[in-house]
Amino acid sequence: MRVLKGFGQYLVFLMLNGLGGVIAATIMTVMIVDKFAWMLGQPKTGSTYGNVVEVISWGLWGVVGALVAVGGYSIIFKQFPARWMGITSVSIDLFGWILTTLWIIVGLYIGDEIELDQWKDFAHLTASIVTFWYLFRLPPLPRHDRPVAMSAGRYQSSNLPPQ
Repeated sequence: MRVLKGFGQYLVFLMLNGLGGVIAATIMTVMIVDKFAWMLGQPKTGSTYGNVVEVISWGLWGVVGALVAVGGYSIIFKQFPARWMGITSVSIDLFGWILTTLWIIVGLYIGDEIELDQWKDFAHLTASIVTFWYLFRLPPLPRHDRPVAMSAGRYQSSNLPPQ
């Protein structure tokens, strides 16, 4: 039963990451484009400026989606998401990132034109991986939730703060 509960919570986490992130990133992109339209013009589909805005929007989705997922999960369940959720999300995104990167490299090697969708996926996955990595404090980032000092793989209770 505990596995089903964890799976359901992870589905909520993924939904917040996907839907919440794309909605928030789209709103932010529209607001940013609206503010700079006087200088850069309106992005038109197929133009270079339009393509750059789409790639940035997808990268923004990677950042904002992770923030919405962690923040929304914390609000809904009144606790920070479990570390395994971050590790699983990074692992899935990393697999997609490797495939996208290989596809781009192979396309450059054989001289094919790389599709805009590949660049958008690359920007989204890269931003998502980096943001989740930071939010869940995956190695080598320091974790502040464990006051236990480790040295040579041994537990040292003398380094614990007084209680």
